Amino acid sequence: MPSPPPSLDGLDVMVRTWGPLALFTRPDLRVQRVSYPVMTPSAASGLLSCVYWKPEAEYRIQRIGVVRPGGTLQLMRNELGDRQGEQPPAESPMRQQRNSVMLTDVEYLIHLRVFARFGRGNAEAMKHANILRERLERGQRFRTPYLGTRECLANVELATADTQPDTSFNLQVGTMLFGNAYVPDPNGPVAAKQHRDRQGKSQGVVKRLTPFSLYIQDAQVRDGWLTVPQDLYRRMNLLEGRR
Repeated sequence: MPSPPPSLDGLDVMVRTWGPLALFTRPDLRVQRVSYPVMTPSAASGLLSCVYWKPEAEYRIQRIGVVRPGGTLQLMRNELGDRQGEQPPAESPMRQQRNSVMLTDVEYLIHLRVFARFGRGNAEAMKHANILRERLERGQRFRTPYLGTRECLANVELATADTQPDTSFNLQVGTMLFGNAYVPDPNGPVAAKQHRDRQGKSQGVVKRLTPFSLYIQDAQVRDGWLTVPQDLYRRMNLLEGRR
């Protein structure tokens, strides 16, 4: 496996993940849950946050390697069309059944760089990257990792030289979801709430937020690698008012 390129702003980490099922839902298909043929950058970031979650740490996915693209499987899944209310899910009028087209027996490599948010320097990014590596080596988790949806449990570990992407795998994906930026909006759908310290004093109000989706316009897998445009991370940070 070729070594990742050097980074001046963060530390590179290579992660291997695999599982029997995966569902990286396409937002443009609303009637059915249809998976993208490969892992999305937002799903990769969510997977890493299951291992080590910290508001000060930012994971920027550089590339996603396809070791095993897997097959497809159709399942009928129960879902809730809205947040659960007072009634149990089995009796809720918002209970729905949807057909899902999922991936089976997949394996990926995730090449990422760890950065420090809130204007902190490279030393802080190095600290978070080392913690991430240690947690991967020890098998520690913040929550159970999953591939796209919580039903699709995932195995995660540090990648070794024995794991390489399938260089014969090439695919034109097209428009692919990159992630959601949560833009401050006084009329946004997310309810504002106050944070209070241990003495009960208010620590400010969380502003309402509106999700804004960002997309990779011409996503493609070449020689087993899906390259993620890094300018989308800068755009996301600008939309959210961060550096």
